[in-house]
Amino acid sequence: MVVLRRIVVGTEHRGRGLGKLAFRATVSRAFEHGAHRVWLEVKETNHLAQELYANEGFVREGVLRDLVREPDGCWSSFVVMPQLESERHPT
Repeated sequence: MVVLRRIVVGTEHRGRGLGKLAFRATVSRAFEHGAHRVWLEVKETNHLAQELYANEGFVREGVLRDLVREPDGCWSSFVVMPQLESERHPT
């Protein structure tokens, strides 16, 4: 099992598709090295990211409610999105 935590692209390099390339390469490498499951957590309010991950073959599995306390004191929930090796569609 591999958990993806964060892929960050510097502001000066954004908008070039580098994040998507890095994401795809990381997921491919995980499966090539024997991972059965690759998963990540994404803020429940980040619908754009959830759509991107779904388009890459990740599935909404559940919600971790009130997982992180934000600086303003509010709580954020996160969606768990895995992909199993058997569901993989290499790009």
